[in-house]
Amino acid sequence: MNAVPRQSGDPAVLGVLCTYGRSQTALDYLRVLDAQSRRPDAVYVIDNSSDPWLEEQIKARLSTLTHVRYIDPEANIGPAGAFSMGFQAVARHAQSDDVVIFLDDDDPPVLDTQIERLVGQLVRERERDPRTGGIGLSGGTLGSRTGMIAPTPDTGGVVDVDHLHGGYLPCYSVEALAAVKGNDESFFYGFEELELGRRLRGGGYRLLVDLDGAAEASEHYPKKSSDGSTAQQASTEGEWSRFHKERNLIRILRRERNWTAIMFPAPPRHVAKPLLTMVRRPSAGWKRLVLGVRAAYAGICDEGGIDPRYAPPVRPHRESPASSQP
Repeated sequence: MNAVPRQSGDPAVLGVLCTYGRSQTALDYLRVLDAQSRRPDAVYVIDNSSDPWLEEQIKARLSTLTHVRYIDPEANIGPAGAFSMGFQAVARHAQSDDVVIFLDDDDPPVLDTQIERLVGQLVRERERDPRTGGIGLSGGTLGSRTGMIAPTPDTGGVVDVDHLHGGYLPCYSVEALAAVKGNDESFFYGFEELELGRRLRGGGYRLLVDLDGAAEASEHYPKKSSDGSTAQQASTEGEWSRFHKERNLIRILRRERNWTAIMFPAPPRHVAKPLLTMVRRPSAGWKRLVLGVRAAYAGICDEGGIDPRYAPPVRPHRESPASSQP
């Protein structure tokens, strides 16, 4: 893909799709994109599970799908690494006013006009304020004292936030992403959207949430928490996920020298709650205490990447037919 195809007079819309162990789901996602009223001009699929079957299927179906490029990072580099790699590929051929959409393999658009609406709004907002860097259907603001994510008040219209949530079609201008050099791939998994958003805001760019668009689509989305994770994800979250999320949040706060926010959540979350758990379940409480202390220490030391003590599980290349159902 040496050039980005574009509709005459419009910015190109470029999707970066991160997938891991869900090859059939990724293909289904591409079909959903093809049915959008404003289809992406190109999609870069970053396959963290390096599945040759997915690569073959994409190449075989290029005639009926959106223009797609398959990229194999040859390792699980997580969402942060995938979106970083995808943007690097996009930036080689894109123009500054083009739009990049970060796509999660299991969170496709739920309405066929969503991309058209978000891209159109981003273009209009950038015409009013060139420092508008992105828009999405969900986002939040990091509490400067608490270190907790405050959800966006449901006021309707378009509102400012300091980061956009993944899974809700976050759209960014190429100019804004290029200014901060995209995602920090050392954040592997957990709060990578918050880290990116905070740097964009620190660079003077605005990030917006389309609350009316979110309300229109809300009944089609699974319920998610203020940090963008679904209730099901939270209930089944493994130690590897919890460790990297907690570490990364502290890394963000440390980089901003927000020691107050670090101290506010750390003692109750990493000490008090595990000690209470130990009263009824000593083994589980002790493991939680150790994990919390390790995460806090790693965050304060600004350690990145995959921690070998909490390596993520290896997924098979393809789901079983049952698991690929929505």
